[in-house]
Amino acid sequence: MISRLLRRLLFWLIGVPFGLAVTLFAVANRQPVDVGLWPLPWTLQLPLYLQVLGGVAVGLLAGVSLSWIGSAGLRARARASRRRVRELERDVARLRLQQQTAASAESGTDTPSSRLPAEQATLLPGMIS
Repeated sequence: MISRLLRRLLFWLIGVPFGLAVTLFAVANRQPVDVGLWPLPWTLQLPLYLQVLGGVAVGLLAGVSLSWIGSAGLRARARASRRRVRELERDVARLRLQQQTAASAESGTDTPSSRLPAEQATLLPGMIS
C-alpha cells in the first residue's frame, strides 16, 4: 500500500503540474471550431480545448469500461476463491476441535473448547461466519 505521505507527494509532483498544464492548454485554445457530426446534418461550434479534452475523456471512459468488463471473469474467480477459503477455514477449525476433543478424551481431561456449543466451536477468533 502506498502511504498517505507518498500519495500526497505524488499529488503535488504529478497532479498539480498536470492540472496546471491542462488549464493553460484550455486558456490558450479557446477559439471556436466547427465539428461536423457526419452522417448527421448537424454541426457544432465548440472551443478547441473542449473538443480535445472531450475526446481524451471519452477515450479514457471507453478504456476503463472495456477493462472493467474484461476483468469480470477475474472478479468472479476471486469471489469464488474467497468463498472457498472461508469454507476451508471452517473445516480447519472443525478439525482442530475434533483433534482437541480426541486428545482430551485420550488423556481424560476436559478442554474448554470441547465444552463450547457447536456454532461457537466451528469458528476461530477473528473468523467471520
